[in-house]
Amino acid sequence: MDLNSAIRVIAEARRIDSEMPLPQLHCLLILGTEEEGMSLTELAKRAEIQLATASRYIGSLGKMNRHREEGLKLIESFEDPMERRKKIIRLTARGRKLINKMLGVENANLPAR
Repeated sequence: MDLNSAIRVIAEARRIDSEMPLPQLHCLLILGTEEEGMSLTELAKRAEIQLATASRYIGSLGKMNRHREEGLKLIESFEDPMERRKKIIRLTARGRKLINKMLGVENANLPAR
């Protein structure tokens, strides 16, 4: 990735949330690499952050943040059918569209769910 691409990624993230922490953007981009999504534990490991921090970021990227305010609706979570206590997190269509825009490939498709 060249410097202009990195700048575009950060600029697009700031359009969505002007105060988005870089580790939260990192989590969003990690989720964009997985077609089927991943568990919160796996996301925390890959992002090299604490589980509680990952949970807070996921809340903000999802439907509702920890302050009970509307979230960004870029990700969704659902129960793992094989392990009901486990939640799977993946991008929504809006999240995939944002990442495509960040990458400058608005008409390309990230892995579909």
